[in-house]
Amino acid sequence: MRVFAIGSYKGGVGKTTTTVNLAYDLSVKGYRVLVIDTDPQANTTYMYARVNDNTYTLADLFAGSKAERCIYRTKYKNLDLIKGSSRMEEATGDAEVLKDALQTVKERYDYVLIDCHPSMQLPTIAAMIAADELLIPFEPDGYGRNGLIILDDYIRQIREQYNPRLRYHIFISKFAGRASQLRLFQNLIEKYDYPIMDKCIRYREAVNTAIENRKPLLRHRRFDAVTRDYLELTDALLELEKLEEV
Repeated sequence: MRVFAIGSYKGGVGKTTTTVNLAYDLSVKGYRVLVIDTDPQANTTYMYARVNDNTYTLADLFAGSKAERCIYRTKYKNLDLIKGSSRMEEATGDAEVLKDALQTVKERYDYVLIDCHPSMQLPTIAAMIAADELLIPFEPDGYGRNGLIILDDYIRQIREQYNPRLRYHIFISKFAGRASQLRLFQNLIEKYDYPIMDKCIRYREAVNTAIENRKPLLRHRRFDAVTRDYLELTDALLELEKLEEV
């Protein structure tokens, strides 16, 4: 079982869109996938199921419920979900609870994808402790660069205190091809030693209409450029895993 957390210290960069589409694209390839929604807004949950705090959610797992009780099957083959909850705003407890819970279901899944809140509250810290890899969508603007610098410092702290195996990779999201974006991206490569993937996710209206229709892009706009971008990102992650196993 491989665990990916999708996180950024900046909101609106495409974390949920990335989680939804990577999870679905992996499931279509035949992998067994579990999605975990740590964000109190529960946007990933909205894409796959009803948002309802009267059912078992991630908040119940943090409160002591077993992982199996909190897992729901989605309408998509090979794709299960632990729902998000507004109650996660007040979540307290052991930062390693998610890591321990996943160990109890590790034989059931090939991949776990965790959608993180753009903060360093307990659910995000727990996700980074549980993860093998942190995927960071980076929108090429000044705010995104500042958020990346802050997140890099938190990653070092998580490695030192909890999870020395945690790796991270950055990919460009919402890329519109503007000259200012290209300059900032080049500056990022030249000044910082970040592990940047050579895959960009283009900014396309299909992402917004897919959200409106509550569908992964592959089911909504199969031949759109951004759909291909996410398929290529999925393949890149699978290749990355092979390289790291060598």
